Amino acid sequence: MPTECSGEADRFIEWGMHIGRDIAPIGELASGTCACSFLGIDEQAEIYVVVDVLATFGQMPQALDHLVLGYMPRDIT
Repeated sequence: MPTECSGEADRFIEWGMHIGRDIAPIGELASGTCACSFLGIDEQAEIYVVVDVLATFGQMPQALDHLVLGYMPRDIT
């Protein structure tokens, strides 16, 4: 849920500015674990892991396949 990213707006805004896109929160990856990361999506339907680094699962619908199958995201930074 996007509300799980509450309080993280600065992180999404800063990474969005870094890559020249708007990234909106869509939820968490591995919620409830010590490896929790935030998920975001941009206006081109690209799915990102948004933490201290930025990584991508690619564009939808392939990004959803990557998430479900447990692929590692590709680092952008």
